[in-house]
Amino acid sequence: MPSAPGGEAQEQEHSKTQSWCHVHLSSTDTLLEILEQLESEPRRGYPAEGLGGSSLCFNTEIHLLEGDVSDYTGGNDIYPCPGMVDIQLCISPDQFVCRCRASSMTGTAAQSLCETFRKTVASVLANPRQTVPGLDMLCSYDRSRIERWNKIDPWNQTVKGCIHDLIQIQVSCQPESLAADGWDGPMTFRELWDRSSRLSYYFHDLGVKQGIMVLFSMGLSKWAIVAMLAILRTGAVCVPIDLLDPTPYIRVIEAKLVFADQSQVEQLLGKVEYILTDLQGFVDLLGPTPDIYEPQVSPQDPAFVMFTSGITSTPKPVILGHEAICTNILHLAETLEINDKSRIFQCSSLTSNVSIFDIFGTIVKGGCVCYATEHDRDTDLPRAISATRATHVLLTPALLRELTPDTVRSLEVISVISDGLAISDLLRWQDHVSLVHLYGNTECTICCTATDTRHQERLKYHGRLNIGRPIGCRTWIAEPSNVHHNLVPIGGVGELLIEGTILAHGYYVSEAAEEGGGNGGNENMMTQPFIVDPEWLSKFPNIAPPGRKVRMYRTGDLVRYESDGSIKFMRRMEM
Repeated sequence: MPSAPGGEAQEQEHSKTQSWCHVHLSSTDTLLEILEQLESEPRRGYPAEGLGGSSLCFNTEIHLLEGDVSDYTGGNDIYPCPGMVDIQLCISPDQFVCRCRASSMTGTAAQSLCETFRKTVASVLANPRQTVPGLDMLCSYDRSRIERWNKIDPWNQTVKGCIHDLIQIQVSCQPESLAADGWDGPMTFRELWDRSSRLSYYFHDLGVKQGIMVLFSMGLSKWAIVAMLAILRTGAVCVPIDLLDPTPYIRVIEAKLVFADQSQVEQLLGKVEYILTDLQGFVDLLGPTPDIYEPQVSPQDPAFVMFTSGITSTPKPVILGHEAICTNILHLAETLEINDKSRIFQCSSLTSNVSIFDIFGTIVKGGCVCYATEHDRDTDLPRAISATRATHVLLTPALLRELTPDTVRSLEVISVISDGLAISDLLRWQDHVSLVHLYGNTECTICCTATDTRHQERLKYHGRLNIGRPIGCRTWIAEPSNVHHNLVPIGGVGELLIEGTILAHGYYVSEAAEEGGGNGGNENMMTQPFIVDPEWLSKFPNIAPPGRKVRMYRTGDLVRYESDGSIKFMRRMEM
């Protein structure tokens, strides 16, 4: 909006009309072509009342001034924004001033905006023939803040161990404490370890060893926990599959052995070599385990394969390693304040990656996994939780709204995993429990960011909670169409990238699929979400030591940084 000194008259005129033109920012047009289009595009004046009543269509103005900026701003570098806009840039040939509404933008955000504008103009002048996705707008001011937010090295936070090794520590410390307590009776740590030892040795005789896939199609019970631990102790990989329709999963995963409920046996016959049911009676018949038996399992070995749709609609088998799981569950357990007095109620099904934390994140901290029958969970969740005297629960926003503070008085911490939690949900619970908002993807094991709602200073500005800060990992926000080359400025919307040892190994591809040309001829679906050493990382030498291969996961989620370093979820990318 070209302007001259005389702001008051302009404000009066601006209240009557809006002068604007539409500019299409093509990803293939150069910046010079876009600027030429902007210069040649006729500007049209529209009555304000014809564009949504008294509201403005835009909250930002740019004024191009021929005279001194101080003539327009009264000589102040910080000046209240006039009219109804939130941000106004006043630009002359040798100076520019940012004017902003204090209720809409902090001083830090205003400085970031000015530095970003300066950087962007410099980038355009340096190379006007580059395209919009290639434009580097990240200023040094924002880069230093992002570096400060990411100063903790996730590699130094890695837990180099196996899941069963961490459980064995608790078995030694508190053998008679409860590891599980549910509809089928309690089970101590000693009983869990002894039963899983005998079952693990039996698997060994069947040829189950490192890398072997073992399918799992059971409802939650203490015997399901025994079976999973036994699988992990052999070095094999636990693969939970859908109870209602396990056949498609069997086609993808080449496995000889499946644990199943009795109701699953008929549809599994002929599809696998071994089907184990009625574990309670079976394990009781097994003899003691030889003292010399203890398979060597590496923290880098795969532990689980979990199916997820990821950024596509096609379910994909995600390989999660022991090290990634141990790192993620211990950091998450610390965030949720889980200890040997905690009782965690399991709401998620065993096919959900959240169940890994519910079970093993609880047991490795010496807590007790609590559970109810599927019928009791579905028909009266508050009663099911109260009956187990649970202190913690991790659930979805929809399930949270089935509860009220007076029906689950034993709960101390409620964790909600989603991309956005309404402030109304927080206000309902804030005087009764600690409410923690979690965000994550299966490719990042369980969750990668958390918001502690006890810090509520930003709640008045938002209708829903943001997804918080990273736990046990690093977060980056990159230009969605150019993730390898550019990060977005603070406040800009970009794709969320996750870095750290909590990342999955990748996606499982069967030998048959590999022989047939990979993943059904679509290699991109399996490899594209993970990137290595993006170009922009070289601008953070204190974060990326030379020689380290830095791997990141593209979440497919559009987010932006808040000025305090927390992350706000915006929407899913269109794929």
